[in-house]
Amino acid sequence: MIVFGSTGSIGLNALKLATLKNIKISALACGENISLLNEQIEQFKPQFVAIKNSKDKHLVKHDKVFVGQEGLEEILSLCEDDLLLNAIVGFAGLKSTLKAKD
Repeated sequence: MIVFGSTGSIGLNALKLATLKNIKISALACGENISLLNEQIEQFKPQFVAIKNSKDKHLVKHDKVFVGQEGLEEILSLCEDDLLLNAIVGFAGLKSTLKAKD
């Protein structure tokens, strides 16, 4: 499963459920809560991670970090998952959902 908005309330609840149901998390994305994202990376060991701002990239403890809307789209093109939880608010979330639909 891909979880965009993993550090918000919807994302956190989805990750709790994924843990209970033994669902593999292949990608995580967040806006600015890099410390919580790093905890999630440690726990779920995703293949890919995306963040909102390139200035925070050096803080992320992962080898494959993508940035911004382009990063979300790149993750969608690389992951083979059938399940995407998109908890990103606003137009950025809509663009990712439409891209995933294709």
